[in-house]
Amino acid sequence: MRGVAFSSFALMRQLSKQPAQADSAHPVFEIALETDKVANAVQQALNAGAILVKAASEMPWDKPLLMCQMTMEF
Repeated sequence: MRGVAFSSFALMRQLSKQPAQADSAHPVFEIALETDKVANAVQQALNAGAILVKAASEMPWDKPLLMCQMTMEF
């Protein structure tokens, strides 16, 4: 089962975490996604407003890796 969870700053503090406001120059978290259709996924993210940070490159585990940033409003 795969999923994404979101929580409030208050809950994170109760769990002894140190949450921070999002800042694209200094990311506080990362979300990794896997797909066999990298080019399509990148284009979809860019169309939705993502900014390409690092072009795709092959990694030792035989999967391409790229980095995008996207601002999310809550």
